[in-house]
Amino acid sequence: MNDEDHFFLAPGIHDMSWDEFSAQFSFSQKRRDLLIGLKKTIEILKQVNCPVIYIDGSFVSQKNNPGDWDACIDCSTQVVTALFKVFPFADIDEQIRIYGGELYHARTEADEYGTIFLDFFQQIKTDSAKKKGIVRINLEEK
Repeated sequence: MNDEDHFFLAPGIHDMSWDEFSAQFSFSQKRRDLLIGLKKTIEILKQVNCPVIYIDGSFVSQKNNPGDWDACIDCSTQVVTALFKVFPFADIDEQIRIYGGELYHARTEADEYGTIFLDFFQQIKTDSAKKKGIVRINLEEK
């Protein structure tokens, strides 16, 4: 077992509410700072009727000071079109600067092998055969 394996969620998609997510992953000041930008992103996604967000990366691990958050959304073309009007969806550097993380479409290819982001996010970077968990937040819940 790799020393970093304990940092990851168990393989699979873990459903959480925003309140559960923010309570579980706000255990350092850096994380609390990043949560501000993620919450702003989620509010924008709700405005354009995006139904769900999947959160990945070191943010959903036990790493004390992750560099950013990584997420993907699974929504219709109409929602993506609306999102482009209010969020720098096509500019990752701008997303990081403004919101502290990166947002992708879940069904977009993430690598040269054609792996979509929803599956790519569940792979361990150093060994794509190994799996890790991600968090799904239903944005339609009140």
